[in-house]
Amino acid sequence: MSHWNVQDILGPELLQVMRHGRAVLATSDSQFPELAGPLRWLSTVVMPYRAHHLAEAGAFADGPEPTKRPINFMFDGWTGRKTRWPALRQTLVRVLQQLPNTNVSDSAVANYGAPHHRTAAPEQALAASRSVATMMAASVCAVPEGDTWTSRRLFEALAVGCVPLLVRGPRTAEETREDELDLPFRASIDWSQLTLGVMELSPEHALKADVEQLERLLFSSGAAEQLLALRARGRAAFRQHLAIERNPMGVADAMLRCV
Repeated sequence: MSHWNVQDILGPELLQVMRHGRAVLATSDSQFPELAGPLRWLSTVVMPYRAHHLAEAGAFADGPEPTKRPINFMFDGWTGRKTRWPALRQTLVRVLQQLPNTNVSDSAVANYGAPHHRTAAPEQALAASRSVATMMAASVCAVPEGDTWTSRRLFEALAVGCVPLLVRGPRTAEETREDELDLPFRASIDWSQLTLGVMELSPEHALKADVEQLERLLFSSGAAEQLLALRARGRAAFRQHLAIERNPMGVADAMLRCV
């Protein structure tokens, strides 16, 4: 359901019930009611995106975690995606390409289920599987904003132990506060303990400074131990609160704590 077809999908009778009841909208985008006129008055619970089935399986797989992964940073996505900072992803790619052992792919094909890409379903599925396999071999996954502050990429990265680095364009203090509210299940998950934090990028930034910042995250003293700890906490949080297929009750419990 998108903001432009709310009335068609829900219909006037259900909308009337929701308006006069105590309805709460579960959505991956906390700003959804502001876009959808008929739902503007609803309170929201921010939900996680559903991870690829291979990523979710990886979260529950047994076996020791390797201390070193062959890929340092990875990003697989469409750099032409329109966000409020159109050049954000192109800037991210330029930064990552300056670092050793990175895997960067500019492609929209892996965005399976998005019919506007006009890519055959088998090709989309194969590309999505390859993207998850690359995440499994990577230490850090860049997670730039897209249509919402979060994306499927964030939850797949947590599931397979690729430590997320959230990437966004410049923000005001008020926008920063709103972004924090867009992360799911904050009553159950301390997101500061699962990610490398937030990196702000803009075309005006000095490329060298951005590269040096990422080098410190990965190569400074104690970085390896920090990544291992973040990886373990991220996978545990995914299994407990975010695994829609394998632990739906955990997802439901985390959702209800936010109501």
